[in-house]
Amino acid sequence: MAEFSLEQVQNVANSVLDFYMKKGTPLDQHIQDKPLLSRMRKRQQSIPGGKGRVEMAVVMETVSQLEPFEYDDTVTYSSPAKNRRVSAPYRLFHIGTQVTMHELLHDGITVTDSTTGKNKTEVSKRDAISLWNIFDQKMRDQNEGFDSGLNRRYWLDGSQGSLEFPGILAWVVDNPAAATLVGGIDQAANAKWRNRADLAITLGDTTGASQAVLRKLDVELPQLRRFGGKPSVGLAGSDMIDRLKAERRAKSDYSHTGVRGKQDLAAGEVEFDGIQIFYDPTLDDLGYAKRLYLLDESEMYPFVVDGEDKKKHTPARPEDKYTFYSAYTWVGGLIFRRRNGCGVYAFA
Repeated sequence: MAEFSLEQVQNVANSVLDFYMKKGTPLDQHIQDKPLLSRMRKRQQSIPGGKGRVEMAVVMETVSQLEPFEYDDTVTYSSPAKNRRVSAPYRLFHIGTQVTMHELLHDGITVTDSTTGKNKTEVSKRDAISLWNIFDQKMRDQNEGFDSGLNRRYWLDGSQGSLEFPGILAWVVDNPAAATLVGGIDQAANAKWRNRADLAITLGDTTGASQAVLRKLDVELPQLRRFGGKPSVGLAGSDMIDRLKAERRAKSDYSHTGVRGKQDLAAGEVEFDGIQIFYDPTLDDLGYAKRLYLLDESEMYPFVVDGEDKKKHTPARPEDKYTFYSAYTWVGGLIFRRRNGCGVYAFA
């Protein structure tokens, strides 16, 4: 039976944790693509820790006005004071795994529990690989648990619990005219602090011939850009992707070179006016397969507290448990500085 010191076991745990933090590639068949998480991670910004919230200034209207005058006419002066403060909380999250001495024994591995570092043993390559594999399986699960959990929270509105942060569904809402505080600002009283929404697009057919969704986007895109919005990405459920492709096919394709050679019959990637639209399986999971979210990423700010991005922990073994631990923690959230460049669309 192979023997490992406690220090050696913890070292393997640290090594596997480092490996998956840097380049883990789970191959399990239940793992879905996470396009939102991927884009959020690339745009993530660091902030210093503070009172538990992040704030940004936004302006809803211009007060200063140009006026004509002549000779000694009296003119007026304005004192612009229309700033609002949008705020969002940061939240703390943990995910951890453990392995017991009993589990290790099942694989023929015993641990010499020395706190002094004495009585270390040399182990064979086979034994080291066996120990690595035990932690490897657990780290794969932990890594995917972290990614799927954070991805889901980036989508959800934060109403699921007092320790959740507001995600996309809190900032891009179904009813933008409702009397609701979004980021601390009343959207009903501030028309510019509203996203666009139409969740009842009438299709009129099942073939895509009406091009109802594309026509809707033709109308909506100028409005999303009207006040400086820059919608840059679309995330859609499977039914919406299917509909967009059907409308694309309904337009037909024309070729100047004939039909010689191989013909790719796929509709290809979905794009509208330079905005790439990705299928996001999480929308299906949430029951939003018929939805499309157009997002202005330039004014979306996923943030993490300095030094708290997927922070690694390997807690010491407690004296009353023969268990070894490893964990990640993450502290952050999401805030929008502009909402009128975003929209949500769906068909009935």
